[in-house]
Amino acid sequence: MKRLIFLLALLSIVGPEVFSQDLLKLTVKIKSPTAFSYSYDNKYLAVSTNSEVQLLNAGSDTKATTLSGARDVSNIIFSADNNLMATASGDKTIKIWTIPGGKLTSTLNGHTDGVLALRFINNDKFIVSIGEDKAVKRWDIDSAKIVYSRTDHLKAIRALDVSYDDKWIATGGADREIFLRDALTGVVVKKLLAHENWIRTLAFSPDSKTLASGGDDKKIILWDVETGKQVREFPQRGWIYDLKFSNDGKYLFAALEKNSVAMYDLT
Repeated sequence: MKRLIFLLALLSIVGPEVFSQDLLKLTVKIKSPTAFSYSYDNKYLAVSTNSEVQLLNAGSDTKATTLSGARDVSNIIFSADNNLMATASGDKTIKIWTIPGGKLTSTLNGHTDGVLALRFINNDKFIVSIGEDKAVKRWDIDSAKIVYSRTDHLKAIRALDVSYDDKWIATGGADREIFLRDALTGVVVKKLLAHENWIRTLAFSPDSKTLASGGDDKKIILWDVETGKQVREFPQRGWIYDLKFSNDGKYLFAALEKNSVAMYDLT
């Protein structure tokens, strides 16, 4: 049985000039974990395996509930109000669950291959998804129906993010370009010739003005969303797995190979 060790950076702004970082190390025994996510209120930690999703009470290893109907999960997201959780699965479905009860409320069907990543949008009323079928879809959660589906990527998609102001959707993958989309229609407004290899991760800043991208060319690049121009570049020596801005947008965190995390001061 493998152990999954989470290093959670809990960020808070103490004052206008002071930044504090508290680290919480939580060791949870999970067999072959595939994905995890933390609720926005820091009460729950969801961890998936090939056969189930375990919802844990944060700060301990006590189990709140087990979602036995969630199999082959590649991505987990919580709604901002912490009442819902969505899972993306290799069985081509997206499932919506109540928190903390773990009741399955709806199953979204429409992808023709495994679903890779999800984001809530517009006050958690909609979900955006990407899949192995190269499709970008927007879903109405209440009706469980597709609002639109775009298949304009010619090669595999791996990265997805939605801007905080809900105006933009960014996608990227093997075709090395970032597609900036109008979130309401899914139509590509801008294509950024971003990387020399696969794009693996995308992240919008809290003010929605900057987009960070990480690629297999071992570069982290910052983009001006309005102009589509490159702002800054941070070369790496190894692979880039994930990117995240601090809540105030002053720092960028990068999950890198060899279990390392880099922090960049953007001020």
